[in-house]
Amino acid sequence: MGRAGDEMVFVDVPEVNPSAMALVEKYGMSKVFETCRMYKGGEPPVPVARIYGITSNEIG
Repeated sequence: MGRAGDEMVFVDVPEVNPSAMALVEKYGMSKVFETCRMYKGGEPPVPVARIYGITSNEIG
């Protein structure tokens, strides 16, 4: 969780992206909720180095 002006900001950052983790750490964001991703048939080939946050838990 962080702040943008007076508003709270929540970002689901994939821990496998060290650049994304460094960014939230740089801005002093803290973990308030944790999710788990599960895949059937193996992890899909996605460019995790380019993913900094998901849209929502429902959309992915």
